Amino acid sequence: MDVSTLLPPEVVAAVFAEYVRALPPMPTTSAARLVPGQVCGRWRETYARDPTLWTVVSFGDNSGSPELFRIWLARAKSLPLVLALQSSDPARAGVLLEAILPLHGQWEAVHLDLSVSVYPRLAGLSFPLLCGLSVHNRESNGTSDEMVTTLTTRDVPRLRRMESLNVVSRSTLAVPLAHLVALSLGLVMITTSELHQLLRDCVRLEELYLNTQLPDLFRDPSIPPHAHKHLRTFSTTDSGMLLCVEFPNLSELYLRTNSAPAVDAEIISERMALFLTRSGCQLDALGVFIASDDLYEFHDLLSPAPSSITRLFLAFLNPAGFSSHILSFSSPTFLPQLKYLAIDDAGTEDYSWALTVLRMRRQMGLETFALHLQPQKVVEDDPQSGYKQRWLKPEVEDEMRKVRQETGLEVRVSSSATLVNTFPSVRIL
Repeated sequence: MDVSTLLPPEVVAAVFAEYVRALPPMPTTSAARLVPGQVCGRWRETYARDPTLWTVVSFGDNSGSPELFRIWLARAKSLPLVLALQSSDPARAGVLLEAILPLHGQWEAVHLDLSVSVYPRLAGLSFPLLCGLSVHNRESNGTSDEMVTTLTTRDVPRLRRMESLNVVSRSTLAVPLAHLVALSLGLVMITTSELHQLLRDCVRLEELYLNTQLPDLFRDPSIPPHAHKHLRTFSTTDSGMLLCVEFPNLSELYLRTNSAPAVDAEIISERMALFLTRSGCQLDALGVFIASDDLYEFHDLLSPAPSSITRLFLAFLNPAGFSSHILSFSSPTFLPQLKYLAIDDAGTEDYSWALTVLRMRRQMGLETFALHLQPQKVVEDDPQSGYKQRWLKPEVEDEMRKVRQETGLEVRVSSSATLVNTFPSVRIL
């Protein structure tokens, strides 16, 4: 007989609780949480009876019948809920949303990736426990004509962290902003005045992630930069926003892009230098996308980076990748306090040069090297082509293992079959 079947129910429940506690707080799937219940019928019964094990639920298009979702929700009884819902089918999205609407008083953190047509049903509800909300607007007909107000309610007293993507303008946020500490927005575009008003509304904001554009046409040079004294993390896809703001207490700056940037490295460098000088902040972390394989442009781009930086995130979009710039890190005057180096690489798989420099940086204080291999297109120059996962060569893996063992440097290597953004992003919980 399997000894697991002899454990008392309270011990089994404790094992489950420890297992669930180790899982991500905002899941993309509930499959991992259901695994312990498959050991035997007794474990399954114990698992189903404990409401604390059903407070975190993810459900999507491939998760089965909505009736199963209702059963899972009922098992949580009256406890606070962490929910992640996804559906590309407007009808199914409506059914899933209807299942959780009666439980709105139990929402603690919710991620909704549904058709915009269902969101008006949220209007007027109260969410007394809601502290984190993530809303992705799925367009039902392939256009933005159906964009609606994401959430219309004033009764969210505990809401502190929010993400809203694929919205027309900041006016779609009909929620109190004054108490938010983290906000991520994916907008079509924004003007200088709208950006400043957003910062004025979010007086306590500490983290701001903007996936939008501030076109030169909408940038008003006559309006002085707006200063926000609480912001500590700023992430943007448009370096032009640095001309419009001052963040004196900023410690993390991330300049991202969704494609190869049209603005060259020299302009980005000038904007960053002006922003850092005007703000007077001491950066601890910096993240930048690198589109050029020109070593001089790389130096230009990072030349404004202050020596105070301890964490550096670089995403290489060019074919040469990280290997074409690794020698820059061999200089003892280049970011002398660097402790954490994260590379998101779409280029070469030859990291032989990197290993020598990593040993050198380890002696200078580098503690962690994180490398993510972005996937490679199956057919180059074909927009419709899929991607294939890339891996390190076996001999490079062996050498990295030696570096880890001989120097104590923590080395992390990951890869993916789809394009991902590995830069830090907003956390809903």
